Amino acid sequence: HKILCPLKSINIQIGLFNVWMHKMTFLLDAKNFKAGTYHGTVTFEGNDQIIEVPVTIQCIVWITFYIGSRTVEVNKVEETISSAPFLYEGRSYVPVRKLVESLPLIKYLKNSEMIWDPVERKVTINVGEKKIELWIDNPIAKINGKEIQIDPKNDKVYPQIKEGRTFLPLRFTAENLGYQVEWEASTQAIHLKYIVKEE
Repeated sequence: HKILCPLKSINIQIGLFNVWMHKMTFLLDAKNFKAGTYHGTVTFEGNDQIIEVPVTIQCIVWITFYIGSRTVEVNKVEETISSAPFLYEGRSYVPVRKLVESLPLIKYLKNSEMIWDPVERKVTINVGEKKIELWIDNPIAKINGKEIQIDPKNDKVYPQIKEGRTFLPLRFTAENLGYQVEWEASTQAIHLKYIVKEE
């Protein structure tokens, strides 16, 4: 049985017998689960029997940023970030540390890390087998060692330092980290969704 988990309390429905189906609801506090796939069993004991039911849980991550606002929503829970996202050259920029570290990439996703090199002024993001390298004021990034222009239509789109904070172009960074990105022009909101792949 497979469950989709939005990193908060979820309900699990399990079929117990082949002859008929019984619905049982379990409350699982998954707030601290990393995004990913979890396999386990639910064990029932009674009437001199032990019944084990296999369960698979897939946890996803939802994030919403708002241009000009320090409020960000993570799975519908509001958090405050130190610097607000902004628009530059028609592209959304977000604080790198909040996107990568205190939000899902480090906190929730497995096998992830972010490294800042002050000498090269470079951000390195490692997620699983993917390595992303971005340099301040440089429109060229590297994905697993291969050079790629951040925005093929505009070479003025590159990582920036603003008020002492490092900002990355959102769509390029997020999509390369596996997020689906949606832009809502009416509210100037950026919605990110991360769905784990089957492991």
